Amino acid sequence: MAEQIGPGEPANLTGRILERRRRRWRRWLIAAGVLVVLLALAAVAWFSPLLRLEQVRVTGAGRADAGAVEQSILDGYAGTPLPRLPLGRIAQDVLDSEPAVDRAEISYAGPRALRVTLREKVPVALIESGGSEFLVDAHGSSLGEPGEEDQDLPRIGIASGSGDGEAVAAVVRIVGALPQELRERVTGIAAPAPDRVELTLDDGTVVHWGGAEDGELKAEVTLMLLEREPETIDVSRPGTPVTTG
Repeated sequence: MAEQIGPGEPANLTGRILERRRRRWRRWLIAAGVLVVLLALAAVAWFSPLLRLEQVRVTGAGRADAGAVEQSILDGYAGTPLPRLPLGRIAQDVLDSEPAVDRAEISYAGPRALRVTLREKVPVALIESGGSEFLVDAHGSSLGEPGEEDQDLPRIGIASGSGDGEAVAAVVRIVGALPQELRERVTGIAAPAPDRVELTLDDGTVVHWGGAEDGELKAEVTLMLLEREPETIDVSRPGTPVTTG
């Protein structure tokens, strides 16, 4: 049987429908208003001089020049509102300008300041070449000139007759890849060519290393053969090493 609708019910239904529509419109209007406010705040933050960069705070600097990092960022971006700063590019600029830095993190430090947090590379050896000295890390990267705190690091001299820059670069990669127990025994290096590097150890043993490739295998073979107390070790071809003496 069909349901009967009383004479007053159509008006009530119409009223409920209109009320639902009004509530729906109110929600849309509120959402639109919030969006407009957010856009306005974003525009203010994007262009407002109240958020312009005026200060840079650098932490974690030891070998890196904190003052130079700060000044470089201010020279390039002072007065720029913080939301418009390219933080990734700034971090990369720090890495490019400071060889001792392994990682740079950039964050906001207030309405007009940036914080630059540095993590520096760790030197593992001091290289002496052609009257100059420089540090290298475990990856063979040059870290610049040593300081007083670096004088206890293993010192490795590159013979003055060693070859060109490519040969020196090969030496740096080799030294960086050496395990500590072998690196600490190296007292001198000759590199007449990038693929003819020779290591002299603290007991007088000469290791014909060859090039920078297969460094981990060459180190393992060298340490094993040192137990025989040879005069020379040739690991330029680590699969077929040769000893004398």
